Amino acid sequence: MNISQSYRSRKYLFTILLSVSVLLIVVLIGATVTLYANTEKTVLRIQQSANEKMLSQTVYSVDSANELVKNAAISAYFDPDVNSLMNDDITQTYMLYQHIGGLERVAKSFPFLHSVAVYNSVNGCYYSYAPNAILPCTMEGINGTIDQYRKANPDIPKLKLIPVSTRPTPDGQSEIDFFSYFLFGSKASPDGTYNAVIVNVKPDWLFAQLEAISRLNGSGSGRLLLMNGDGYMYDPEAKRWTTGDGLSHAVRERMSQTGTTANLFVSGSGSNKSIVSYMASKANDWSVVSLQPYDQVFRDILRMRWISFTLIGLFLLLSLAGSVLISFKLYRPIEMLLRTIRGQLRETAPGPEGRKDEWAYISGAFQTAIGKMQALASEQHAQGRIVQTYLFKKWITDSGGLSPLDLIEIEEQLDFRLGDRSRLLVVQLLFDNYREFAGHVEERDRSAYKFAVSNIAGEMLSSLHRTAVIDMSHDHLVALIRLDDPDADWTAPLQGKLADIHETVQRYYHISLTAAVSSTCDQYRDVSRLYGQTIELAKYKLIFGRRAVITPDSVEPNRLAGQYEPSPALEKKLAEALKSGSRETASACIDEWFGTIRRLHSDHMVYGLFHLSAVLSRTFGEMNASRVQQLPYDSQQAVQRLVSAESLDEAKRYVLDAIGEALQNSKATAAELTHRLMIDTVKEMVDTRYADAAFCLQQVATAVRMSPAHASKLFKLQEGLSIPEYITEVRLHHALRLLAQEEYSVNTVMEKVGFDNQSYFFRLFKKKFGTTPKEYRMKNVLN
Repeated sequence: MNISQSYRSRKYLFTILLSVSVLLIVVLIGATVTLYANTEKTVLRIQQSANEKMLSQTVYSVDSANELVKNAAISAYFDPDVNSLMNDDITQTYMLYQHIGGLERVAKSFPFLHSVAVYNSVNGCYYSYAPNAILPCTMEGINGTIDQYRKANPDIPKLKLIPVSTRPTPDGQSEIDFFSYFLFGSKASPDGTYNAVIVNVKPDWLFAQLEAISRLNGSGSGRLLLMNGDGYMYDPEAKRWTTGDGLSHAVRERMSQTGTTANLFVSGSGSNKSIVSYMASKANDWSVVSLQPYDQVFRDILRMRWISFTLIGLFLLLSLAGSVLISFKLYRPIEMLLRTIRGQLRETAPGPEGRKDEWAYISGAFQTAIGKMQALASEQHAQGRIVQTYLFKKWITDSGGLSPLDLIEIEEQLDFRLGDRSRLLVVQLLFDNYREFAGHVEERDRSAYKFAVSNIAGEMLSSLHRTAVIDMSHDHLVALIRLDDPDADWTAPLQGKLADIHETVQRYYHISLTAAVSSTCDQYRDVSRLYGQTIELAKYKLIFGRRAVITPDSVEPNRLAGQYEPSPALEKKLAEALKSGSRETASACIDEWFGTIRRLHSDHMVYGLFHLSAVLSRTFGEMNASRVQQLPYDSQQAVQRLVSAESLDEAKRYVLDAIGEALQNSKATAAELTHRLMIDTVKEMVDTRYADAAFCLQQVATAVRMSPAHASKLFKLQEGLSIPEYITEVRLHHALRLLAQEEYSVNTVMEKVGFDNQSYFFRLFKKKFGTTPKEYRMKNVLN
């Protein structure tokens, strides 16, 4: 592609035109769609809130009706006449009609009742009362409805309203005769049918409440439906029920997916699209379902959508005209730049791969020029940096082999000319804990960190004296300092500046440094000797620790010290202290041992640490040889920790912690075993003798050879309960188990679990379970 072709094609101009037009269209359509979607969500959210209020009123009405019917059923169940009809075989006619009067009383006491029926499992009779009929004894129930329903549904739910119908219609639906509420007794006929009281409720009474709530909430455009747990749908308006259809399936599937008892969703599509809201009743397995036409709820939203489409069309026409004007204005600077490049650049510039337009040509020309400039600058800088680094390292490591001509070249490259009175000083900046640093940071990043630290050190030291800093490719940097006025006091200012370097590096990079400062020399050939001196001084970091500034004067006593001499008396004293469990004596021995090491030459300090590790390993080995529970001392780990320690204080802390942990475990193990044995013994005694009313804390304490107070205190410390509280807890839980069995009376249960005082037993039982034993048994029987 040549210049004239890329310029005349104007592909980038058309790209701008297309981009501006598409951007306007996308933004407009996106904004409209987003607005419409958010509007739809808002309407659904408002509708859901309104429907939840209406449904909650409806569910409350259903639950209240269920509670009223429950009260009527319980009233009939405990009526003496009704109870006699249900359980006795009455043969005398006048007695029979007298007892049927109980059914009449119940039916007249509750105006919403359709009828009341009793099934006697002794003689198989149904006794019924309704305003238009009294049935002394039939075999079918009310017009055969009850008996047919019981035979068709053997597992009838208790204490729930059940729609009953035996009149199917040609369209597959059924009218509801009444809602039945079954309360079963404890007697059963030979065929397994239990006696029961059946309270039948008028369907008009329940449906009238639902219709009233629907009218009050303005639900004229929707319908309220009832759905039971089997998916049958009940229409209060038609007073009919149908088998499960698509709507009931959708509601039940939604309940299963969301796990909620109340929700709203959109069902169907096209003209059959509806908004479905549902809420489940707590009193039974019914759910109230609201069905509203989608189009009626969203009539205004649909009108707004068509208005939006019209506005989009009009705006598209305006945006196309505006995009043409904007595109030409944006393209004008590019056109001027192309003319300038065409007059200056003679050769064709390669553009980005795959692009052949004006901008590709400009970009290629720019990249070509920048690339040539960067390559030239990088080459010059790299060559200079390599030469400087090589010359500096050669001066530090092999200053004795430098010739005067080499020194002149170094002075020119590093701008480090020596005067007649100049003296040289070497400072080693050692990275603390370098092994952990190297383990967490990759090699490339380590070089970057070292470069940053060397720049900081060089800049801050140069404020005092002429300084050159070099990375020695390991765990330290070397700073070569030129003292132009050796008679001046340079020691204190240098130490202060080294402290400032450490603070700066620590704050920005979280790296700690230790400095080793050599003596001075006036010959450039002695620099390697000073460097070796700093390496020797850095070994004394064991004594001074991290962030220290180590000078020859500070280690003079150690350099003059003799060899390391083990102390047999100290070894014996330490071993005896460990074996006797005397932590204080052992700590004193360790202090004395490290005090000896601190006074040694650097070559002998490591010997003292190895010797200490060997003594500890041998002593703990002798102690573990006679113990079942081994003391936690790892000799290999101890050696590794002592060798990797960067200071004697760090090594000392590790040794004291290891000794303390081992001695603590030695004491704790025996005590824990004794306590666990005592607790297990107490639990076994209580589980065996809880039925003995005379069993008490004193007997337990005697068995475990402790005082009652001490035994109970130890038991509560581990289990959270005292021994008397634990005995009571076991007895009450056994009482709960026995009360569920009807063959034992309450007094018998009390005696079987070790209580001899009924009022005391009742008080403890109610405090623990919130009810008396008799109330608990009655609730268990009813359920």
